[in-house]
Amino acid sequence: MFLEKFKNLNMVSLVIDASSLNVQVGILKEKQWISFSENNIPALESIFTSVRHCLYETNLELKDINRLMYCEGPGSTLGIRLSSMACQTWARLSNTTIITFSFNNLYAIAKIIKEEYKDIKYPIAIVSESIENRWHCLMILKEDDFSEKIKELTITEIEKLNIPLFAPPPKKSTFSLEHKRIHYSLKPYPFILEELITPNENFN
Repeated sequence: MFLEKFKNLNMVSLVIDASSLNVQVGILKEKQWISFSENNIPALESIFTSVRHCLYETNLELKDINRLMYCEGPGSTLGIRLSSMACQTWARLSNTTIITFSFNNLYAIAKIIKEEYKDIKYPIAIVSESIENRWHCLMILKEDDFSEKIKELTITEIEKLNIPLFAPPPKKSTFSLEHKRIHYSLKPYPFILEELITPNENFN
């Protein structure tokens, strides 16, 4: 019951996703952005300025935020750590109870694909850059089926899946297999986050 009140759509949520090339920060209410900022400036420089911009644009302060959400990856280690640390710190310093939620960007991309490809045939796989010539891979066997775990696979292992592939632009490597390129942006799809967030264990 305690967590249920934090699923109230009237609550004001601060969302940070610094897992990819573009840093995304927004303030969410009733499944709509009331402010949103997206840029390709490094996370260390842009997270806090983007948060200040969104708060200023909505005439809000951090004390007015009810929920904090950040992307847990996969992606930029620095961006993810900065987002997590910022949210956890703000939650601890708050005079009111704030729960920090996290979400995974591959599941978010799966939701975006569903919206952008209405006639898509499943199964599909979503891949994103990992390390040492390996790739994060999430298989979606049917619509909204998130039963498969994210795995780290080689190009050869992914090729053997023999299913349609989707991928956001990689930072360094080149994904050599045929795939559909996905522009990962939460701006057109604020409504998907409520279905993806999970509460962190530690909250104020």
